[in-house]
Amino acid sequence: MIFIFILSALISLLWCFFTLWLRANWMRIPRLRRGESEWPAFSMSVIIPVRNEAANILNILQDLENQSFDRKQFEVIIADDGSEDGTPDLVRSFKASYSLRLINIKHKPGTIAFKKSSVSQAVAEAEHNYIFCTDGDCRLPVHLLRVHARALQAGAPFVSGPVALYPARNTFALLQQMEFATLVGSGGALLSAGIPAMCNGANISYSRDAFNKAGGYTGNMDIPSGDDEFLMHKIAAANPGKIKFLRESGATVRTLPAPDAASFNAQRKRWAGKWTRYQSQKLKKIAISVFLFNLNFLLLPLFAFSNRYTAIALLVVLLIKITVEGGFIRQVYYDTGIEKWQARNHIALLMLQAIYPAYVVFFGIFGGLKKGYNWKGREVA
Repeated sequence: MIFIFILSALISLLWCFFTLWLRANWMRIPRLRRGESEWPAFSMSVIIPVRNEAANILNILQDLENQSFDRKQFEVIIADDGSEDGTPDLVRSFKASYSLRLINIKHKPGTIAFKKSSVSQAVAEAEHNYIFCTDGDCRLPVHLLRVHARALQAGAPFVSGPVALYPARNTFALLQQMEFATLVGSGGALLSAGIPAMCNGANISYSRDAFNKAGGYTGNMDIPSGDDEFLMHKIAAANPGKIKFLRESGATVRTLPAPDAASFNAQRKRWAGKWTRYQSQKLKKIAISVFLFNLNFLLLPLFAFSNRYTAIALLVVLLIKITVEGGFIRQVYYDTGIEKWQARNHIALLMLQAIYPAYVVFFGIFGGLKKGYNWKGREVA
């Protein structure tokens, strides 16, 4: 039993080194220098696929109205996927100083990848070569399009930006916010290390040329999610070392947390179904390693109470883990402007340490077993 505990503790410390490696790569992501956020002399199309976003759509349209990017240099395409709550009427009534278009999405029979289908149709309709994609329930910072434009102008065929949840009003939202920060930091750090792994479709941009050369979503239309990551993986494979991540507080898009456990479960099931379809063996190994590390953390306490020395060693290992992971998450909070780190964040960090290993193991094993879920009032197979 002591041997098993020692092995498990060493594996846990290996995870801490991995987290330190992630933080080091996160810090290597270059920041914009003064003057680099000026908009370049090209235009872009903003694509927003929506379904039943009447409660949110006017907010994001106003955020686009407030952009510091020249109104003549971007258009906005709202790709409406059969909204039943009056979303199209709100779009039509909005008085925009930029070009605003509403298109009605028509899916092929048997389609289950509704968002991919919506984005593909919108890309085909876009007037400009450069595309920025976000979601209808998001809020956009005022310089967002300028920052993306600068990265695209510098030659990046695909740009990923940070996404954060709104300032948390309760413990459930705070835990989601912190987990989101972990995912954003990990995705940016891995990209910095030359491993394009994770991104969020609420804050990405790319050239239509790169989209078309990668075949768009061809080969991924049989899985509902992954409109962001699968596309990034394809474009990265064709353009090694050129994908960029925006480590900028002025590039952070805000979105809503899951309001309840059922919505959270549906969201995580969508995410959990993606990793088995990764083409890169390196990404599959990372996904499996993360699962095994968290399984190890879940089992570690079972081996720790054979005597007082192993119990003390467990506390030391956990203290190191909390310190290392907390430092990384706090850095992501600071760099992306999520919100000021407060005393409650320390409490949430401790709670997340207790919950997260079981959460990862559960969704890793069971997340993809039952394929169907409800999304935006639609049953997805």
